[in-house]
Amino acid sequence: MLNYQEKKEKISKILSCWKLRRLTLLGKVTVIKSLAASQLVYIMSSLPSSQSYLNEIHKLLYNFLWEGRGDKIKRSVLVNEYKDGGLKMLDIQAFNYALKSKWVKK
Repeated sequence: MLNYQEKKEKISKILSCWKLRRLTLLGKVTVIKSLAASQLVYIMSSLPSSQSYLNEIHKLLYNFLWEGRGDKIKRSVLVNEYKDGGLKMLDIQAFNYALKSKWVKK
């Protein structure tokens, strides 16, 4: 669990640096997917992930996305494709399952 705590703190620092910039919603999604998710790939693929840790990361990402003001668009809509009205936001639960299944395949 200590490994996860270190990654959570690192992601928090990354997002706080980007919080100062006035990014669009699509820009924030891009930062989350490219900078925050990349920090999670190795640790989530090799170590078991607890639900409480995934919830903390999920809360951290959406807090950055909406600047702590609460959701303006349903999360289930945000993870949809562009053609379906979504922004292809990272679904942390699905991301975790995908990494675990890829690891099992290898």
